[in-house]
Amino acid sequence: MPKLHQKVSVLEGNGEVLSYQERPDVFYYRELVEGERRYRSMKIEGVDTLEDAKKKSIDCYTKFRTPVAKIFASVKKRKRTTGIGRAISDYLLESQKRADLDEIKQKTVYKRKLLLNNHVAPYLESKGLQKTQEIKEDTFNDYQHYRKGAKRLTVKVELKEVSCFLNYLKQQRLIASDVAGLKLVPTIKIKKDELLANPAIGPDDWNKIWHYVKDIYLKDAENYPSHRIHYWRKQFYTFIMVAKNSGLRPIELHKLQWKNIELIDLGPRSSSSTDTRPHIVAEISARDTKTGVPRQVPANCGTQLQEWRIYQRSYNEKWFKSTDYNEDAHVFGNFYNHCRPYSHSGFNRTWKQCVDKLNLKGHWASDEPYTIYSMRSTFVEDHLMRGTPIAELAMMSGHSPQVLLQHYARLDVRRKTRELTELPIGQKREGRKVIDLGFE
Repeated sequence: MPKLHQKVSVLEGNGEVLSYQERPDVFYYRELVEGERRYRSMKIEGVDTLEDAKKKSIDCYTKFRTPVAKIFASVKKRKRTTGIGRAISDYLLESQKRADLDEIKQKTVYKRKLLLNNHVAPYLESKGLQKTQEIKEDTFNDYQHYRKGAKRLTVKVELKEVSCFLNYLKQQRLIASDVAGLKLVPTIKIKKDELLANPAIGPDDWNKIWHYVKDIYLKDAENYPSHRIHYWRKQFYTFIMVAKNSGLRPIELHKLQWKNIELIDLGPRSSSSTDTRPHIVAEISARDTKTGVPRQVPANCGTQLQEWRIYQRSYNEKWFKSTDYNEDAHVFGNFYNHCRPYSHSGFNRTWKQCVDKLNLKGHWASDEPYTIYSMRSTFVEDHLMRGTPIAELAMMSGHSPQVLLQHYARLDVRRKTRELTELPIGQKREGRKVIDLGFE
């Protein structure tokens, strides 16, 4: 222990100022720790004489009694990151868990898998990115150019899903903190004419489609020995008739079960004694809908559904005798798959094959081809032209009134040319009399 050079009591005996022989011009303040048999000391800075050290001893005394917040050395944490492929797999696994809990639809998981594996992962690879921490603010600015073959509306929907994926990465802290708070997905502006992806079918074009499917496509099935071909074509004909007259979305038609349909006989179609055919309508209860809100739709396709029910029952008795065919069976079901729905791709493919054979005029406001979804647009447009109240049409179609009002912008008013341009010939002109309000 070094030898003391000098030591004096300070602060009324509460402490001492001292120095050591090896460095007599360096002074220290020390005091006894209360309740313990030890000292605590502190170097007195900025002094070289005993008198100055005695004056500044009060500073040391004060410092010992001032609570000092614990200062933690900032430990530089290792950044969390993972490979793009691993992140996508984990995200899809998380999405599947949510689907199992009915928080999202299974179809959503399937679409995410296709998008992320077929487009997003290759895009990020083309940008030279391998880790999630490499994603920056401008990473997805070129995505629209990368998907230049796709429609802008499609790219907009895809980027919305990409945003969900990026939000997942943010929650898992797999994106750099200085980037996580920024907007990572560009905005795609859609013009009004680009919303006409599924244009309504005009009366002339619909007559061509209806006659071709009914009189050519369906009857041609008799030339094939396989009963499956005739079943499919009969089903397709019924499918498009129900789609046009009910306005149900294709996915809602695929989920439709026989227990959701009630056929009502409203009596003869006309008062003519020669036409005794009954007017049969279908009251359809759409329960599993896109919006999640069930709705009821009265549809003028009861005759087609009745014929399809008779045909389907006979088909089952002849070829299958399946116990799966009951009121829980899907209306457009596959007997080779326990009466579960067919894949929608088959309906799309058949629709395109039929439409491509016809010389159709198309919609006046769109260059887009007709799709199966066009029959839903046709249902809405037909009712608007017929004067169906917006509130009733909203309940039947599952659209909001705001969306229905947008349909007015694309109505083909030429279908009402006669009514809108009718001359008032033979009509009595109403009298017009000015009422005197008494002013001079």
